[in-house]
Amino acid sequence: MAKDSKDISVKSRLKEFEQTHQDNIVIQWDPLVVFRHPHYQKNKVALVSGGGSGHEPLHAGFVGEGMLDAACPGEIFTSPSPDQITSAIHQSDTGKGVLLIVKNYQGDRMNFEIAAELSESDTLMVLVNDDATQSDRDSARGLAGVVVVEKMLGAAAERGLTLEALAELGDDIVSRTRTIGVAFSTCSFRKMAGSLESHEVEYGVGIHGELGISRIPRSPINALIPKMIDDILQSLEAVSSQPILMVNGLGAALAADLDLALEEAQKVLAEKGMPVARTLVGTFATTLDTDGISLTVVDARPEWIELWDTPATTPALAIGQG
Repeated sequence: MAKDSKDISVKSRLKEFEQTHQDNIVIQWDPLVVFRHPHYQKNKVALVSGGGSGHEPLHAGFVGEGMLDAACPGEIFTSPSPDQITSAIHQSDTGKGVLLIVKNYQGDRMNFEIAAELSESDTLMVLVNDDATQSDRDSARGLAGVVVVEKMLGAAAERGLTLEALAELGDDIVSRTRTIGVAFSTCSFRKMAGSLESHEVEYGVGIHGELGISRIPRSPINALIPKMIDDILQSLEAVSSQPILMVNGLGAALAADLDLALEEAQKVLAEKGMPVARTLVGTFATTLDTDGISLTVVDARPEWIELWDTPATTPALAIGQG
């Protein structure tokens, strides 16, 4: 019964989403896949991503010109099924192959790998593991940095890069992207182990409400930023002179808090001799209704700035529109 309730909730939200963005996307309901509108389809390598619902606008909000060709929404915090992914691959492939962009969670990896094996299309996978709190990159989680990966690879695909070149570029972007999230509250769907008191912050939280690496005393957002930046830079080991910075709300963060975090993060990076080349601030990869933020820093190669500036037309993100 609970599964049916979740299914209705996810699909009802997607029906509203389709009505609002019918010029950009179309939705296949069985199996459930959000596709780029046929008007925007091109003869290029297709980009397919997906994951559990509850992270909106990720990933369906980034389907459109300049980003994804299809997204597979699972149930709340649950991986999409292999048949969803297989359908997305089959219908998106124009003959140039399909690149799968997958966050580093066991269920996501397994189901995307199964779908790739079942599909007759040429596929390669980019595994996103941008969690800066994990020293073992093989076990590091995929966080909001996946938005950066989808944006840059979407631009590169529009330029006609081959499947192999896109996969290589994606791996390079992932290796130079790190994210840390902090939560001031737990999300309503999944509680962290033990209650999070009003005077505590969950530091290094995952996008499913997983525990972070520590609980620290609560302080204003701008007071947390220097520590977050330091830990991100330590994970990156080296950063070029002009990084890309993304400030992301986890669901219930106020716009004023996101702006404050952006201002402080830019200041901290500038003081370290790393003036920010590009910024993105908003709510892009959520944990349902969690009050919290994440910071993503990309050690951007010079040529990536042009990819970042390339126009994109999606329901949740418009970059480079003039």
